[in-house]
Amino acid sequence: MQAGPRMQDAPRMIAAPRYAGLFGRDDRTPESFWISLRYFNIYRMAVAALSLAGLFVALYLYLYKIGKIGTLACGTGSCETVQLSPYSRFLGLEVAMIGICGYGLLLILGLLGLQASPGRRSWVGRLLLVGSGLGLVFTCYLTYLELFLIEAICRWCVASAVIITLIFVASLLDWRASDSNRGPRAPA
Repeated sequence: MQAGPRMQDAPRMIAAPRYAGLFGRDDRTPESFWISLRYFNIYRMAVAALSLAGLFVALYLYLYKIGKIGTLACGTGSCETVQLSPYSRFLGLEVAMIGICGYGLLLILGLLGLQASPGRRSWVGRLLLVGSGLGLVFTCYLTYLELFLIEAICRWCVASAVIITLIFVASLLDWRASDSNRGPRAPA
């Protein structure tokens, strides 16, 4: 009867296998595989966590807008002024509902990116970057409306703007890390 591996065999067992890297590169050690995987996952985890926070903010604002919450907990801000302005709708949709859909999509993409196989990681990263970039542009438009047309600042909207900016930064870092780990490109 053969026993399982012994403890003194552990260093040899770790160094023996060869792994194809995340993007097809032949990494000679399993440590490089796990290190690169860890860096990708930290950005995707940040995107997922921030998207969940943004989803809660957008849901809170939407519940206020449809009358399920009496008043907004805003402190000294002008949240109700912003939420009741005609600019709180975009193309016939409530801006808060657009936020729920956008943050929900980013959350799903962030979670998919954590579970994706190496071949799918690149397109998930690109979708995260594009989606968060569109969210950031839309947030800049909404911030412009708050500052110059509505002339009121909503603290919840500022929190959402900070969240989408951090999601964009994490997506950009994720995309840059995956692009730099892809290895040399073949000539066209």
